[in-house]
Amino acid sequence: MRNPAITVVTSTRAEFGLLRPVVAKLCQNGPAPALVATGAHLCARLGATVAEIEAAPVAAPCLAARLPIFSEEDPGEPVARTIARTVGVFDAYFAAHRPDALVLLGDRFEIFAVAVAAAARHVPIAHISGGDVTLGAADEYYRHCITHMAALHFPSCADSAARLVRMGQTPDTVFCVGGLGDENIRTLPKMTRQELCGSTGFDLMQPFGLVTFHPETGAGAPDPAEQSAALCQAMEAVEAYAQDGSAAVLAVLAGNDMVVTTDFTAQIPQVLEALNEGILTMESIDASVGRVLGWKYDLGLFT
Repeated sequence: MRNPAITVVTSTRAEFGLLRPVVAKLCQNGPAPALVATGAHLCARLGATVAEIEAAPVAAPCLAARLPIFSEEDPGEPVARTIARTVGVFDAYFAAHRPDALVLLGDRFEIFAVAVAAAARHVPIAHISGGDVTLGAADEYYRHCITHMAALHFPSCADSAARLVRMGQTPDTVFCVGGLGDENIRTLPKMTRQELCGSTGFDLMQPFGLVTFHPETGAGAPDPAEQSAALCQAMEAVEAYAQDGSAAVLAVLAGNDMVVTTDFTAQIPQVLEALNEGILTMESIDASVGRVLGWKYDLGLFT
């Protein structure tokens, strides 16, 4: 019996970073998969990130095809047109290079279009990270559509696995394997803080905050640039509100049980002063400490 031919499709840098360990495991346990680059990987205005695949020792030998789908001339092309083009491009590819299984990750519209082409050709799909929920994002319905076209499902958590079953997927096709981001955290080499400073160009030795933001992309949502501007204005308002250095006090008052800050030499005295002035109560601090100790006990950190 011959080994199955597996194709893995990647359209973005972020998704490739998650798929990298999957490609590595497939290479270790059988014939190398055929890796197909598309989408932003091949678009100059979006970074042409196929270079990262070509530079990855485990992925470069697997790179079997580059299939452009984005219009370089029309950055504002309607998504529906890009989806239509993608279905056509991948239908032709699957006609010439039909795999026994297709591995897809996530919920972007490009991946949805690839799934449509594969499903129309009756190519079995293994879908990673189905069953998740991202309210307010167009990704929501793309993800669930891919789920209903897939034959195998690899959700990232138990809640997502249960949701897939409630959506009608057969339980014995759902494998809760965990998130690939967690896999990367545990296996990728780590930088020192100094190395990270040099890599990012930011002075990470000073106090800083990290904010992640996923703009709403559903129908009627404001332009992502407007949403980002509103976020920046909100951050400036927070800075102005806590300009006296009382951010930790405000965090505790808001219900935080832990104060994690690089500016602890300024923040912790503020908390102690707030206790002395009655702004914070010892009872609330004791309750927070009790909850933190309880979590540590449940995690087996105490013997």
